[in-house]
Amino acid sequence: MAGGRVKEAERARLERLHRFEEALWAEGLTHIAGIDEVGRGPLAGPVVAACVVIEAPLLLAGLNDSKKVSEPRRRSLALQIAEAACAHAIGSASVEEIDTYSIGEAVKLAMRRALDAVPVKPDAVLIDALHLPSYSGRQRAIIGGDAKSAVIAAASITAKVHRDALLTTLDGEYPAYGFARHKGYGTAAHLAALQEHGPTPHHRRSFAPVRAVSTREIGEKAEEIAVLYLLHLGYRILDRNVRTPEGEIDVVALDGVTVAFIEVKMRRTRRFGSAVSAVDARKRRRIRESAANYMQFLPDGQKTIFRFDVVTIEHGIATLLRNAF
Repeated sequence: MAGGRVKEAERARLERLHRFEEALWAEGLTHIAGIDEVGRGPLAGPVVAACVVIEAPLLLAGLNDSKKVSEPRRRSLALQIAEAACAHAIGSASVEEIDTYSIGEAVKLAMRRALDAVPVKPDAVLIDALHLPSYSGRQRAIIGGDAKSAVIAAASITAKVHRDALLTTLDGEYPAYGFARHKGYGTAAHLAALQEHGPTPHHRRSFAPVRAVSTREIGEKAEEIAVLYLLHLGYRILDRNVRTPEGEIDVVALDGVTVAFIEVKMRRTRRFGSAVSAVDARKRRRIRESAANYMQFLPDGQKTIFRFDVVTIEHGIATLLRNAF
């Protein structure tokens, strides 16, 4: 019967998928673990790893790399894997850890956490593509392991189902972003939502599309603080975000009869120096050139007296530096 042939073919495929595990069992080892991660590429959400430990073949129809399995089948397989495996565990690395340590280091961190959390300690570990320097036990990195090893495929599915559930829950908190549909990946709809609404606390600010939006938001916030501060000091705002062929001027204002061209700089940390140190020689030259261009369009009475100021904002406190350069 055709159904019987399909079952035989699937069994043969699954047996081939266990060739790494079978080699280890042939050495007399018992508990074989597989580790894989999901969520390396998305713009939002944690990176999640799973560790699955088996002592016998996982002859589960459809078991494969999670990317090759439909979402309903993945959910079904995840339940079967949990029942058939000796043990399994999840490890993750947060958005903050991704932004602090890099996505590559965060992946290793999530994998190690999954391995440490599994209650049955393995005799050998098969890992998709990576080697864990922090783990002293026997391990083997297999390139494309989620499509070559049954236990890594099982970890891939387990991690994928877990992370998808996290992003679906996040969708309920932030419905405008569509997390349930794209799971944090940079789809056109997600990028459009980022542009319209800005990043959430769950977005990875070290990733370029999010960083660009975050930088814009920080700049806008800084300028709002600076303008309120300047108004408090008695300045009259003439213009904001002036763009010329030479560059951009954040704020143009009148201090009495003096035209002030004002650069606004915010720093949340001193890690990269003070805010004023960011106004380097090149930046100053461009501001001067932009100011010269802008002056052509001022009334004659406002062209004679001018200066360049800097407003620095550090820890939410604004400071004015008159005649900064």
